Order: sequence, then C-alpha cells, then structure tokens
Amino acid sequence: MTPQLAVRETAPGLFTARTPLANWLIAVDGDAVLLIDSGYPGQIDALVESLHQVGRRPEDLVAGIATHGHVDHIGGFAQLRAGLGFPVYALAEELPALRGQTVHQAGIAEIAPSLWRPRVSRWALAAMAAGGLREVAVPDALAAPADQPLDLPLAPVLRSVPGHTPGSAVVVLGDSGVIASGDTAVTGHPAGPRPQRPGLVDLPEFFHHDPALARAGREAVAAMPAEVVVPGHGPVLRRG
Repeated sequence: MTPQLAVRETAPGLFTARTPLANWLIAVDGDAVLLIDSGYPGQIDALVESLHQVGRRPEDLVAGIATHGHVDHIGGFAQLRAGLGFPVYALAEELPALRGQTVHQAGIAEIAPSLWRPRVSRWALAAMAAGGLREVAVPDALAAPADQPLDLPLAPVLRSVPGHTPGSAVVVLGDSGVIASGDTAVTGHPAGPRPQRPGLVDLPEFFHHDPALARAGREAVAAMPAEVVVPGHGPVLRRG
C-alpha cells in the first residue's frame, strides 16, 4: 500500500485518487480507462497502485487528459507513456507547455520570496522529492477541441478557463455531475493557508501565470452547475 494515497469512487465509473501533493481522476467504461491528470513524476508508484485499486492496469489506459502542463499534473503521463503510447489531450493553448516548448510554471525565483513561510518550505521540499524540478514533457500531446465531448469514457468536455496557465482547462465529465477543476479552483494546497471551511480557494499567487485572470477562473468554476468538484489539490467538494 502506497502511504497517503486514497482512492474513492466519486460517481459511477469515476474514481478520485488523492495524495498530499496532487490529485488525479480515473474514469472507467468497461475495459477502457481514461486518466485525468497524473501527479508528479516521482508519484508513479502511487499512480499505478491507484489503477490497481480500481481493478485496472496501465495497459488499460486508452487516453489521458491534462488540465494543464505543470509537472505535478503531467509527470505520470511522461512516465507511463514510455511503454504504452496512449494519447494525451489538452487544449491547444496548452500544448507548448505539455510538449516542453515553453514553461509557465513557478520556479525557484518565483517561490524563493515565500520560502520563509513554513508551509511553503515544507511543500517545496516534498515537491522536489517527488520530481518537481525534473523536466517532463509529452512531446506528441494532442489538441482537444474546447466545448465538445471527446469519444472517451464519460464523454469529457474541456472548457477553457485561462489564468493559472494560458491554456488551463476544467473537464466536465458527461452527465455525471462532476467536473475536474485542475488548479483553476482548488480546495486546499500544502503551500497555501489552511482553509477555514470547505469550498473553492485560490492558490498562492506565485503559482499563477495571471493571478487576476486565475481568480476570475475560480469564480467561473464556482458558478458552474456541478454537484461535485474534483480539484487538482485538496479534498473533493460536494455541493447542493
């Protein structure tokens, strides 16, 4: 058992894998499996175990979706695809980041001014141990059309919500009532303040490409008619 990995069924055929550093989702439709985000590269054992916990193997993956191109969301894709080659989709605006052609991610220069905060420094050490400074890429990542269902388990639809990165997306999972919000809207993060109550919160500004636009994105997610929000970080939020 991988420590600090929790896998729970969020809706029929949809499972959320939570770790202290990042979350990902597993959608199952018969023999086909879709992975939405994939954690840090150093979390590959937890990623594989999460598939095993829902009775599946990496070989069952038919596709992946990246809400955005940060290392804590595509690290597992970069590892798994070396032997499997399943397609990974993202919005077109995010492809340069997934393919390793550009970087829109907080680095040491952006994080350093906040390292005096204990939560930030603890998170930074844990993130580095999980491969946060590795250069990872999905060189042949594919563009998914915005606002159109993909022919994949749960018919996911990518909605453009830029701000965290230029091509950040939230993923609406068919009629399940669930959205995967990536880092556009989270319910907590080890580097941020402890939330006082359940709900959607902003990440620390140094994580965002455009903080003002990111705040607007979080508000847009809050207004979406979803019963369940699965964030990139923090616990699942059930509404209604």
